[in-house]
Amino acid sequence: MTASGADIGLLIGTDTGRVDLTVQSPDGSVPQMVFAVPADHSASRQDLFRMGLTAPDGTARIPGLAPGDYDVFAWESAEAELARVPAFLELLRGCATRVTVHPNGHESAQVTLTTVEEIDAAKAKFR
Repeated sequence: MTASGADIGLLIGTDTGRVDLTVQSPDGSVPQMVFAVPADHSASRQDLFRMGLTAPDGTARIPGLAPGDYDVFAWESAEAELARVPAFLELLRGCATRVTVHPNGHESAQVTLTTVEEIDAAKAKFR
């Protein structure tokens, strides 16, 4: 497809998967936010960013993931705007868990909770 001389790629798939998470927290805190971003060059693609639902016991599920590798985060605070900024996420990449989602896959992973203090430290470096 071409628009104004630029190529546009369109990929439609029905083979999305999901990730079921167990969040590890030293003090039993439940994450306010769990999300997955592509682990490769498409990390800035907002259409591939997915947030999940967290249960009171700290488990979570992120549905609707296109097949591929993702960095999955569990944050103690809800910072939705910053979670969508690739340059900010780079500062917290070490807190992510890498998960490969297969076509129609139901993957499982353990994720360590990223604390408010870790997020605040990254904010201080980012701004």
